[in-house]
Amino acid sequence: MNPVGIITASAGSGKTYRLAEELFNAVSSGEARPEAILATTFTVKAASELKQRVRAKLLARGRSAEAERLAAARFGTVNAVCERLVSDYSFELGLPPGMAVLDEAVGDRIVKRVISSVLTREEDDLAARLDHAFGEWKWQEVVGNLISLARSNGIGPDALPEFAERSREGCLALLGEPEADGAGIERSFVEAAERFLKEYPSLGDTTGTTRGVVDKLTGRIRTLRNGQPIPWSEWATTASAAVGKGSRDAFAP
Repeated sequence: MNPVGIITASAGSGKTYRLAEELFNAVSSGEARPEAILATTFTVKAASELKQRVRAKLLARGRSAEAERLAAARFGTVNAVCERLVSDYSFELGLPPGMAVLDEAVGDRIVKRVISSVLTREEDDLAARLDHAFGEWKWQEVVGNLISLARSNGIGPDALPEFAERSREGCLALLGEPEADGAGIERSFVEAAERFLKEYPSLGDTTGTTRGVVDKLTGRIRTLRNGQPIPWSEWATTASAAVGKGSRDAFAP
């Protein structure tokens, strides 16, 4: 087996030039067959540049045969090279010939479709409510990340429920016991907000700040009256809302 050589270099220090020299020397000396080269890079641009440099050096030295054979070499990103290997050797691997490495966008769409296909109607409704409550939570992306992390760490599906239970217990321990039921909090909020809105016209508060709070309260009451939840971010902004001096006592509840 050939020894492994490690070359460390910073950005812009000539890594591609050095790799091109190494490959050219290996091909021109007969140490490596051009069509047997496998080179992976982080970007498509880097892979193309590396291949073109080696080919140009071979042509410049009159080695047109080796330059032509270099077309069969595997230069590309890790995904591209692996996709080609799977495609070329699908029969030997016992895989369909149309197998390919999915790009990130296609992979995300497939994961979301699979997740949606296994949810019950109740779970789907709960997920939608949580998504609305958290705002930018995007639960499907969270589940997709969990699947990816489980695969990377060799965690099988049978072990995942235990991890889920440990996470649930840890979260509940941090949150503590609820001080009141959610429906009770919503009723109290609506009642207090409606009392304030009823009193507001007689307070003589004409500030724009209070007017903005009144408009938001009106919308949130309407949302709750229609049986829809308010996102947590709106609860937080309501709790910390500031009104004009003339309305502070009435707004405090």
